[in-house]
Amino acid sequence: MKQISYGQVFSSYLGLFSFGALVFPKLTAPLILVLLILIGVGYVNKQLRWKFSAPGIFLMLLYVAYLVGIFFAHELSNGLKYAEYKLSLLVIPLLLSVKPKFDVKLQAPLIGLVAGTLVVAGIGIVSSCNCYERNHWILHCFSSSYISPVHHPSYFTGFLLFATAGCWYGWRQRWKGFYWYTVIPYTLFALVFYFFCLSLAAMLFLGMVLIGLFVYFLYKKWGKWVAIGVVITGPLLLFLLLSTLPGIKDDVRVTTKGLSEYVSDPHAFLMKRVKDPSIPGNQKRLVMWTVTSELIAEHPFGVGTGNVDEYLHNRLKHDGFDQLVADDLNPHNQYLQTMLEIGIVGLLLLLGVIGSCIRIAMKQRNFLLFLLISGLAFNMLFESMFQRQSGVVFYSFWIPVMILVIGNAANQLNQPQE
Repeated sequence: MKQISYGQVFSSYLGLFSFGALVFPKLTAPLILVLLILIGVGYVNKQLRWKFSAPGIFLMLLYVAYLVGIFFAHELSNGLKYAEYKLSLLVIPLLLSVKPKFDVKLQAPLIGLVAGTLVVAGIGIVSSCNCYERNHWILHCFSSSYISPVHHPSYFTGFLLFATAGCWYGWRQRWKGFYWYTVIPYTLFALVFYFFCLSLAAMLFLGMVLIGLFVYFLYKKWGKWVAIGVVITGPLLLFLLLSTLPGIKDDVRVTTKGLSEYVSDPHAFLMKRVKDPSIPGNQKRLVMWTVTSELIAEHPFGVGTGNVDEYLHNRLKHDGFDQLVADDLNPHNQYLQTMLEIGIVGLLLLLGVIGSCIRIAMKQRNFLLFLLISGLAFNMLFESMFQRQSGVVFYSFWIPVMILVIGNAANQLNQPQE
């Protein structure tokens, strides 16, 4: 009987962690505990040693900044609660700051991710069917939070897109199970589910990715002038496409109208919305961004960990947005959220995570890491991606895993051949 090596167990557990954290978010703590034990065994057996990366360091320092912010919390319990939510920013990158003596493949984590997205999507389909039995409203029940009840739709679209790209990477690597007759059906299913989530930000990012890939193909085949022509006309075509999709075209119309009013006179825009009891979702974001920016100008070093809701509610009440106070909205922008909570230092650390990942992705020509971090950077413009466990755990896990795999592959190439 063939003995299973530590390296095989390590890679397999990364796959199990990827699957478990996606399907059973409440079991993240036990999954991290098992990972801690596994890493400890690796150090004892001298299969692993410390190796810190710039993205991992920035993630951990970002968490330290949140810890420092607790000293300024008006209520210690709130500060500690927020620190607990974000603990994965410290623990997972720390545990995965390793240099293994064995080859680490991306296959197992990607299989776990693909399987996890299928299970979560299945849960969403059941949720939508139950909703339809009660309400008989197909567009309402088979979209947004009903089709994605486990994770916020904007988060889940990011997971789906990364998993789809991973499938095609596995097909190019000729991994077992990643065949054209498995990858193509998954891609079609993921894209359909992606659209059902009805996230305008996700649609825009997907359009940007597809246009980027198409431009790259044209550049390689017909040269730069054809590629430049597509770059100029592509955004217009994307806008026209989004303007015709059911459920999205209304979002586009309301968003563009609200943005136009906002740019022309931000103060008048806010005052008009005070009198409007039913502010559209995308215009709520403009209100929250404006109010948050005003608070940042008053508190450039942050208001303290756990104090954001209090400051936002007080300002919204002062400005007359009682309905937004009842909705208990966050800024819907991670950059603004971070800067309001822990100041300019926190924002610089967050940008450090993004910048260092992009640098490594460009240097190593790794499309998967570039897609992962650019998707996060774009979505953070419209969602506070690190305010939910879904976002914190997913990116705290996948960024270090990608760095680990890339670094391990580079070490394998640099080793002398026998």
